[in-house]
Amino acid sequence: MDEIARVLKSWSLAGSQTQMNDGAAPDDLARVQSKLGRRFPDEVLEFYRRTDGADALGGNIRLHPVSGGNFSVGNASASYRENRWPIPDDLVLFGDNGAGSLFGLWLPLKGVTRPIVVEV
Repeated sequence: MDEIARVLKSWSLAGSQTQMNDGAAPDDLARVQSKLGRRFPDEVLEFYRRTDGADALGGNIRLHPVSGGNFSVGNASASYRENRWPIPDDLVLFGDNGAGSLFGLWLPLKGVTRPIVVEV
């Protein structure tokens, strides 16, 4: 997981251009995985243990907190679907680029596959 530490360290060097939250509680991570019926990849869990969402590099990378409002990992996909966005059931949204493109993880409910990062 040294890669995650290096990414977070590089973001922190951007100073006021980056805000990172404290890490997510293990119970919150477990609750959201249960709610969504998916197991997040180890790298995603480790990232969220270190920072529960971030606004990095002047808003060019915005990562949702694990739980909370409509724009959280636990709620974002459903919120967009309710607003008629064509978000597939296997896609778990986790952030955006601050300019309208969304980021998600392709985590199928059935079958085992390597997670894929998807831009919407």
